[in-house]
Amino acid sequence: MISEGIDFQELRAVQQCVSEEVRQAAAWALSGENPQPIFDAKAPLPEAMRTRAEYRGDDSEPRLTMREVLNRVLCHRLVTDPRVVLYGEDIEDPKGDVFSATRGLSTGVSI
Repeated sequence: MISEGIDFQELRAVQQCVSEEVRQAAAWALSGENPQPIFDAKAPLPEAMRTRAEYRGDDSEPRLTMREVLNRVLCHRLVTDPRVVLYGEDIEDPKGDVFSATRGLSTGVSI
């Protein structure tokens, strides 16, 4: 800024002014009370949303992990819907993203 013609004394004055404002703001912030949690900031869920009504399958079908389910759904969507694409880091084989949910999808060998 000095090479652009700004006076050194003017820069020093601005620096001192800003430093004082920051000092005052920090003192004000530190003088306040500790924040208190608020546990009722959201309205309670309606009764219909509090009941467990999701489909959980039955014991005659194999149990799948969430990773396996995600992989199968992604595979199905990629095969059946040309509008679906996956984009991201580390989702290609062999890694298949950090949780391996996309493993096999880029080479056609699903888990």
